Amino acid sequence: MIKEYLIEAVNLELNMSKLYLKFSNINNTDYIFWYSLSIEEGGHVAILKNILSAIDMINYDFNITEIELDELKQTNNKINDMLSHTFNRVDAFDTAISLENTAGEIHYQKLFYWY
Repeated sequence: MIKEYLIEAVNLELNMSKLYLKFSNINNTDYIFWYSLSIEEGGHVAILKNILSAIDMINYDFNITEIELDELKQTNNKINDMLSHTFNRVDAFDTAISLENTAGEIHYQKLFYWY
C-alpha cells in the first residue's frame, strides 16, 4: 500500500504545483510568492519520487491505512477539480491555506518521521 500512497502523493504535489502556478497569474504583486510555492511543490515531487524508487530498500513500517490513502485521493481529486476553476486573489490565499491543512499535505509528517 505504501507504493500506491507514494504515487498518489506525487500526483497531489504535481497538482498543487500546477494550482500555485495558476495562482501566480492572478495578481502581479503575488507572482513570485505563488511561483516560489509552485517550485517548492515540485521539490516535494522529486523527494517523493526518490523515496518511491528506494522504498524496497527502506526498512521502516510506514503504517499507512486505507483511510489515509482514501483521504489523500479525495484531496487530490479536489485539487484536480480546482485546476479548472477561476480564482480571485482572496480565494487563492484562502484555498491555499485550506489545502495546506488537509490530509494531503500532512502526509509529509508521516512519511518523513522515519528520516
